[in-house]
Amino acid sequence: MQFPDESSAAKAATELEDTDFRVAAEQNAPVLLPKYQNAHAHWRPGIPSLGSTLAIGRYVLYLNVGLPDPDLAQLVSVTEQVYDRQLPMLDKLPSLTRRQILELELDPHQVLDRTLVESRRAEPESESFAAWGLQGYLNRQFNATALQRAFETAGADGFGQSAISLVIRTRDRDAAHDLAPILLRPPLDEIASADPVPKIPNGNCAEHTNLSRIDRRERRFTCAITYNRYVSLVGSEQLIDAHQLAAAQYALLANTW
Repeated sequence: MQFPDESSAAKAATELEDTDFRVAAEQNAPVLLPKYQNAHAHWRPGIPSLGSTLAIGRYVLYLNVGLPDPDLAQLVSVTEQVYDRQLPMLDKLPSLTRRQILELELDPHQVLDRTLVESRRAEPESESFAAWGLQGYLNRQFNATALQRAFETAGADGFGQSAISLVIRTRDRDAAHDLAPILLRPPLDEIASADPVPKIPNGNCAEHTNLSRIDRRERRFTCAITYNRYVSLVGSEQLIDAHQLAAAQYALLANTW
């Protein structure tokens, strides 16, 4: 979280910790992070989670780390590892002015312009109509480690998500073509081949055969199409619907500058 100045960030970090701690003040216990002694942290002994806040400049980091076992030393170690990775990223991200916050672009990579929507009245919304760079999109994925290498190899830098379609901008046509089959068969999913999209080049489809394990936003059938440097995924409970969505998405990509 970003705050107007360093003092308000420090105050917010303290108040967030105090509020969280008081939820179960009799059971919670303060925790010291040796590498980040200016961080606030606490846990409930016997419960395998640790909460922490840390003010860095105008930013406040708010973490909740959970592990299978209530091992305090391990919880502290993982929390410090998160800070180890997060703080250098913030060093590369200058805080925004009040004006810059208002001027942030909704679609800097112009992927939402190419994303199929159910209604032209679609408005920005984190689940059904939003755009991200690579880091933002990976933060939404359960299999981020497996996907990251594929995205980096393809030079994927822009991701647009609507309620019915995902559009990814890659380095070039060849990169899009190579990425599509990887996305169609994501790690950990049990996939069977399905009939391709009629009359659409490289419009391949797959059926998820382990619906109980996949994310609830997924559909039984998924189709992947490519056009120039773009890859798109669409899905539906019925294959004919997935084919129709894929054809519509292909037409949109082909007719968008």
